[in-house]
Amino acid sequence: MAQYEVTLRDYWRILRRRKGVVTFAAFLLGFFSFVLALMWQPIPEYTANAKIQIESNQSIASLTMESYGYSVDAYRVLAGAFETDEEARAFLVNLTARG
Repeated sequence: MAQYEVTLRDYWRILRRRKGVVTFAAFLLGFFSFVLALMWQPIPEYTANAKIQIESNQSIASLTMESYGYSVDAYRVLAGAFETDEEARAFLVNLTARG
């Protein structure tokens, strides 16, 4: 009984000769893995809903205040102090220039 050492080149030659069998086995394994993953897919346990409420701001002053980081509620408190949007904008520009 003759024994000889199997090298990497011998394995490569076997794989090249049997490339059809190797390719088919890899395809079959991938196909069955995909099918089993679809069959064993878990049922979702949770669902979520969201509602978004968008309010449009009509005045330039409220948009300007929001762009500077002030809330519209603070503007509504001070709204009686200004007669026009230009006065409110000038107040905001002076306020942000100071601090």
